[in-house]
Amino acid sequence: MVVLPTVTKCQYGSIADRNKVLVDKCKDYMDRNPETVPRILDKEEFDRDYAARKQMELPARSLNSIIEKLEDTKTVLSKNWKTPKPCSTTIITKQQ
Repeated sequence: MVVLPTVTKCQYGSIADRNKVLVDKCKDYMDRNPETVPRILDKEEFDRDYAARKQMELPARSLNSIIEKLEDTKTVLSKNWKTPKPCSTTIITKQQ
């Protein structure tokens, strides 16, 4: 595993969920039609990175779920019950 400083993280892109579908389709297409793989692409390295990403997705999702539950529990435990604050109606979604 790798630990990147915040500054370095900005230099790398992130694959959004909708783009993961595209990457999956491209991999499938390249596997079925190897003659179409662009010469600039190192297919072996791509396959290793793809497999590693797939292997990490489920544990990462599980850990994120646990972290969210811990944060929610911490929020409930630290709530000042005497002066409740009104909840916002805006729903904030987390992007991965």
